Amino acid sequence: MVKMLYAFIAILLMFIANFSITYARKLKKGVIRSLISIFAFLLLIPSAVLILVVILG
Repeated sequence: MVKMLYAFIAILLMFIANFSITYARKLKKGVIRSLISIFAFLLLIPSAVLILVVILG
């Protein structure tokens, strides 16, 4: 049951990262675009860790 919850959280984090990148690409330039892109990248790190926990654990 816990693995299923971890997988769901990982999917949710990837979903948020995907839409963040999509929104950041619509912005022309600026600090906000960079911050959103960094935020999206940082969301992928815990998502990858959770996926590894689900697969290997």
